[in-house]
Amino acid sequence: MDPATIAKAANPWVPRGRVRDEKEKVLRTVQGILNKLTPEMFAPLVQQLLSSGINTPQILQEVISLVFTKAVDEPTFCPMYAALCENLSRGLPEFPAANGGEGKGEGAGGEPISFRRVLIGTCQEEFERAAVLREQVGTGGGGMCLM
Repeated sequence: MDPATIAKAANPWVPRGRVRDEKEKVLRTVQGILNKLTPEMFAPLVQQLLSSGINTPQILQEVISLVFTKAVDEPTFCPMYAALCENLSRGLPEFPAANGGEGKGEGAGGEPISFRRVLIGTCQEEFERAAVLREQVGTGGGGMCLM
């Protein structure tokens, strides 16, 4: 078989160490910064986050998801994550509203997409999801014993 005739896959396998696109690069950078975040290293790491390349609404949404998950996983650092959200809300740009955007503050009603709106939307969705889970556990627990 001639090497010139080998078809390339549309989505080829890439080693995990490689970054496939700019979005993945930004998200890995943000995750690394969040992993290093401590009260002692707060100020310089916030500046790194602000300059990490959060430049699309999609990246903003995923960054908020990462921050939200870290805050929930590390409740002892809640005040630090609250301060982080305040800094990111002030420092990150707003994005123009997308046509027909719905949920998580994604430009619904023609309003710009901002860190604050998306964070509030994320919190609302998680709150509602937790309420549904509590309801399922409370009414459909079956043979569960909670002693």
